[in-house]
Amino acid sequence: MATQKDTYFERNYSECKRRKIPCGVYWYSYALNEEQARLEADACLEVLKGKQFEFPIYYDVEEKAQFDLGRAAVSRIIRAFLERVEKAGYWVGLYGSYSSLTSFTEEDIRERYSIWLAHWGVSKSPYKGEYGLWQTGIGQRAGIRGDVDIDTGFVDYPTLIKTAGLNGFSKGQEVETEVKPICPYEEPQVLLRKGSEGEGVKWLQWQLINKGYSCGTAGIDGDFGSATEKALRAFQKDRNIIYDGICGPLTRSEFYK
Repeated sequence: MATQKDTYFERNYSECKRRKIPCGVYWYSYALNEEQARLEADACLEVLKGKQFEFPIYYDVEEKAQFDLGRAAVSRIIRAFLERVEKAGYWVGLYGSYSSLTSFTEEDIRERYSIWLAHWGVSKSPYKGEYGLWQTGIGQRAGIRGDVDIDTGFVDYPTLIKTAGLNGFSKGQEVETEVKPICPYEEPQVLLRKGSEGEGVKWLQWQLINKGYSCGTAGIDGDFGSATEKALRAFQKDRNIIYDGICGPLTRSEFYK
């Protein structure tokens, strides 16, 4: 179980703390029964010991051998891990794809714990339950080489976790003011539509993704294609403005609300 600890975990954790980047954890599972899940929980708790996390501790169940056990067995495995870690003083959650959450996770789990939904290639997920994080696909971010997972958050976990005194924090500990993400791209001053390219399109894609609208698997690539147009139309429609798929001054102003 201890071998499940990522070799970069300690470095990633220390760098997040050094650079004041809020962080959390997810534990990839191989457990095939409740006892193995509890052993994984104990190993996870050893890794977490003495550290502080602003985001939940997520459990990731996605092995075929686990799904072959069926919905009820998978749900028992999930409950065993989450209950053990939660009892130790952590805010816990479940990471899963749209398919795994709807097909292999019983409803009480999805209602009881924080959900990190993975659903790529859609501007809006049909997932019916609540979720605090949404993994929309892969893309690129300034300062990172190569592709990375792209996620959008909807819940202020750092404030909730610190206020509750969980994840290594003391109850009543002073909560820092939330720092909103800053777009690294310059706002365009021209109309953007399908076929547009460049930094202005990257600004648009960044804004859409950070508002919860997926621009497809390419993410922020500076290419205004069909996926970006679909996301923009959905955003415009939700904001009750003309949803023509063209980004002009009115649409740009909506991103700041």
